[in-house]
Amino acid sequence: MGFQTTLRLLLPLVCTGLVFATRTRSTKLRVPPPFPCPQLPPRNETADSVHSLRPQDVRVVLAMGDSITAGFGMMGQQGTLLKDLQEYRGQSWSIGGDVQAYTVASLIRHYNPNVVGASLGTHSVEVCWGYLCPSNHEPAQDKLNSAQTGAMMYDLVSGITSSQVDYVIGQLRAMEQV
Repeated sequence: MGFQTTLRLLLPLVCTGLVFATRTRSTKLRVPPPFPCPQLPPRNETADSVHSLRPQDVRVVLAMGDSITAGFGMMGQQGTLLKDLQEYRGQSWSIGGDVQAYTVASLIRHYNPNVVGASLGTHSVEVCWGYLCPSNHEPAQDKLNSAQTGAMMYDLVSGITSSQVDYVIGQLRAMEQV
């Protein structure tokens, strides 16, 4: 499976999530309408190639990245420094799993309610500073979202303390459902 094939399959889901994740003037996300696509009928066999893959075949979602994937500053200025330094991981377009959030993970959950890995809720920022990228994740909320605000490409696989890949691998090994 090539990168272009994967991108072609995921792009419609990503675009759908971006279209529905709109904000009102009060900086609160608008509650989207119910997802209009019907459930697909179950099939008797497992997909044997990416060309026959359906959203209901996805059992695990995970993400690595920077402040965008972590949802940092997603709600704009909230009036206090403490509130401004929050990551809205459950609303993150790519991996958020909050109820009524239109995200790629939520769209997949529409077809497979047992999908695991989506991040939940809001918590204080997890910051990387250059090569120093401490692993201060909150596994109960982050789930399989290893993104850290300020992360660079090298933080995905290396770092002075640990990497985003190390965090995801550790979480995957600890999950009984995977």
